[in-house]
Formats: sequence, C-alpha cells, structure tokens
Amino acid sequence: MNLKGAFWLAAGILLVGAILSFTDPSQLARVRLPFFAAAVLAFLLSTVLWGVAWGVLAGISPQRAVRINTASLAGVFAPAGLGGDALRAHLLPESAPRALAASFITKSLKLVFTSAFLAVAMLLLSTYRQFSLYLPVYLAALAFTLFAAVAFVSPAILPGPFSWLSRKLLSGRGENFVGEFRRLLHSRGVSRIGAALLLLLVSSLLEFAAVYLTLYSAGAVEEVVKAFVFSSFINSLALITITPQGIGFVEGGGYLMLTANYWAVSPKFVGIFLIAWNLVRFWIPTIVGSVFLFRQKSRKMKKW
Repeated sequence: MNLKGAFWLAAGILLVGAILSFTDPSQLARVRLPFFAAAVLAFLLSTVLWGVAWGVLAGISPQRAVRINTASLAGVFAPAGLGGDALRAHLLPESAPRALAASFITKSLKLVFTSAFLAVAMLLLSTYRQFSLYLPVYLAALAFTLFAAVAFVSPAILPGPFSWLSRKLLSGRGENFVGEFRRLLHSRGVSRIGAALLLLLVSSLLEFAAVYLTLYSAGAVEEVVKAFVFSSFINSLALITITPQGIGFVEGGGYLMLTANYWAVSPKFVGIFLIAWNLVRFWIPTIVGSVFLFRQKSRKMKKW
C-alpha cells in the first residue's frame, strides 16, 4: 500500500471512531445479525455481477472476470475506483489496455442506472409536502452522476487527458488504451452490451437491497420506498465524490439525510446504520478483495 492508500486507510478508521463517538456502543447489540449478513451477501453479489458485466465487455470468461474483479476490491483506497481499475488491468496483463477500457465503459453503464434510480427517487419524493427542500440536493446528485457517466466514455472523443491517465494506471503501458477503448465501443455488439446492461441492472438492485437490509438490521428505516429514496442518493455519493468510495461524503450525507424530516431517524439509530453500512460496503469487501489478491499473487509466484 502506498502513502496515499495508507492515508485513506487511516481516514476510514478515524471516521468509524468519529461515528462511534456519538453512538452508544451498547446500541450495536441491537443490530439484527441475520439481516446484516444478508446485506453483506447482497452487496458482495452485486460486485460479482459487476465483475461478470466487466468480463462480458473485456471478452474473458465469467469465472476469470469474477476472480479478477473480486481481487480488485483491494484497490479501494483510490478516488473514483481508479485503484480497482488499475488492479483489474494488472491482473489481466496480456490485455491491460482492454481491461481498463472495459472498466471505464462498465462504470459509465452503471452510472446510467444510478441516474435512473435518482430520477425515480425524485418522483417518489414529489408526493412529500417538503419536496422542494430535497429537490436541489437530488438534482445536484443527478447532474454529477450524469457528468461522471459521460466522463468515463469520453476517451473516445478526448484522448489526450485519458492517454495520460491510462499511462499512470497501466504503469507506462497505456499507449494502446484510447485505440482499445474505441475498438471496444465499436466491436461489442448489441447482445453483449445488452447482457452487460442486464447484469448491471441486477447489480444495482442488489445494492439497493444491501442498503435496505442494513437500514432494517439497524432499526433505522423499515419502509421500502423511503429506503429506496435514501439508497439512490447514498449510492450516488459513493460513485461521484472525490474520496475513495465516498469516504466522509457517504457518512456525512447519510447522517444529514436520515435525520431530516422525511426519514426522521433518531441519531443513535443513524450511528448504528452508518457503522454497519461502513462494514458492508467498505471494510468487508476490502478484506475479501485483499484475500483474493493475495491468492492471485501467490499463484503467480508459484509459476515462477
């Protein structure tokens, strides 16, 4: 782990400590463990389907795609998921530029669903009498999400900046990235794009299920509609903010939202949820990814 990774690791630990400071530790015993375990499973399954979708676009088998993508979860300590992108490319050395290009396209398609979920959330919120208070926040999240979706496919038209980024992520081997990116966009037929979209839709629904199950396990929110409105916002923060997995933004935004009138959740239950969700979306996937990455590296060393 480099210095930046160590910094974000320390920030993540301090953040959990900050949440604990306004949460009664005895309240953690209230977490409904079966629902928490189901939330972990739903989130991990969502990453599996994301990996399969990436594999469809990268042109590799689902089994290999899942192994590589799961190992890439260890690259969480980089903004915008770029650490995971670099690891996927590193673990597919024979086609590193293609792996990175497929990652960017997969992210863009996933952000399309995130944007759609935000739009649906705004429709659901429109029936609430104080809708105008939340509208600017959701519109801003939607605008940034759409911008990110376009940004991840812009190498096709703006090769300059992305040539530099690809060289950095691919350790100097990014000279073919833009060409590979354009080739992937043009060569992947409707059936492959359709398959990737379907997989990413189910992945997005599983992410919502993970948020709902975590909220339910913490006793914070039990209404499905309110959980969906919240999850659409909180999941967008993880994707569009500048910190790794939205560290700080997700927790701060989640606290402000859940304590607002629409949800009106007691701060002690919000604290329980934030700790549980931090484990579900950040720490447990990072540990799982690190184990897979260690196994991948061990296999390579044995070959030598």
